[in-house]
Amino acid sequence: MVVGQPRKISENADLKAAVHKLLPARRLDAFARGTAVDLRTLPSALVAGFDLGTLYLADLPEPRGHDALDRFVDRLGGRAVIERPHQRIVRASGTVEGIPHGFVDLDGRIVGVSIGDLTLSRIPIGFAMGKLRKTVPSLRGAALSTLPELDDDSALTFYAPGPFAGEWARGARGVLAASLAVAISVEPAADGFLRATATLSGEWEPGGEAAAEALRLAFEELASSPTGKLFAFERARGLTASSHPQYLTLSAELELDPLVRGLHAAVMADVWEILDLPQPADVAPETSR
Repeated sequence: MVVGQPRKISENADLKAAVHKLLPARRLDAFARGTAVDLRTLPSALVAGFDLGTLYLADLPEPRGHDALDRFVDRLGGRAVIERPHQRIVRASGTVEGIPHGFVDLDGRIVGVSIGDLTLSRIPIGFAMGKLRKTVPSLRGAALSTLPELDDDSALTFYAPGPFAGEWARGARGVLAASLAVAISVEPAADGFLRATATLSGEWEPGGEAAAEALRLAFEELASSPTGKLFAFERARGLTASSHPQYLTLSAELELDPLVRGLHAAVMADVWEILDLPQPADVAPETSR
């Protein structure tokens, strides 16, 4: 699960410039036109991944009527089932290329889309209508509730509940195998850097200092690997690792510009960009990605 504050990111000059390298303004403008949701203005947003599918939720800066619902129905080609479980709640569902899509509008203030399973779009409605009193919110669940209270002011926070098995269990020099949950939060730092803090909950006493040291060494090994070099992790500053009886923390400041360039190369760049070659004459700037 990823929870973030898009508007806060847009208000920070360094983060805004970094986002525009990955998502140029023209793409964000196109998304806003197509969904009636401008990501840059959202006070908060959430993406949660389940075995069933993915749920996206957005807290709108002001009531927008049913603009987002209309755009959603347009994308379905008009083949939508629309329900009103409450006078201030609208739910719609349909398919896009055979994949189930669900939409929820809570009083024009919170909108959400589920992809993969329509059950996910019913979850916000259940909480809004008080029908899920026995259902525990994610951060109070068995795994994520073991994390310490994190700073609500972080620009972005990633949560992963344990237990971790298989390849995951061998991660971070085996530290993940003993972890109950992981949270990674990021916030802007000075001089074009981004502070990232990883928190791993578990029973770390005795042996907490050794586990924290293993976590620090795991980061240094990652920094020297091809993946780490892609993101310039070897240039991280202020690397610290500490232990607490119930959690470990690893914190470092990462240089923002090479981190963004690495992300772009990993998921978006064309071959000519990755190899730093001149742009082919037959590739237009607006369609080269």
